[in-house]
Amino acid sequence: MFDLMQLEEAIREIRACADRMNARYGSVVFDEWAIVSFVQGKAALLNYHGPRLEGFQKNFAMDAAGLRAGSLDREYSVGDFEFARQES
Repeated sequence: MFDLMQLEEAIREIRACADRMNARYGSVVFDEWAIVSFVQGKAALLNYHGPRLEGFQKNFAMDAAGLRAGSLDREYSVGDFEFARQES
């Protein structure tokens, strides 16, 4: 499914990128992010960073729906990413 070293590297790179964006804009750009795997139509949470871990885990299926809908008809390569906006 995934290599743990690649996951750890992805987490480091995402954090570094988020830190650079925050520094450039002078405030937090994304208050949370997640690494999600969709294998055979099933979502799995690989990593989460943000203020609502417990709530995110509890509502993971609902929260991942926006990503899942957009990813079902696409093929992804290493390094691809997707965004889903959730209105508060």
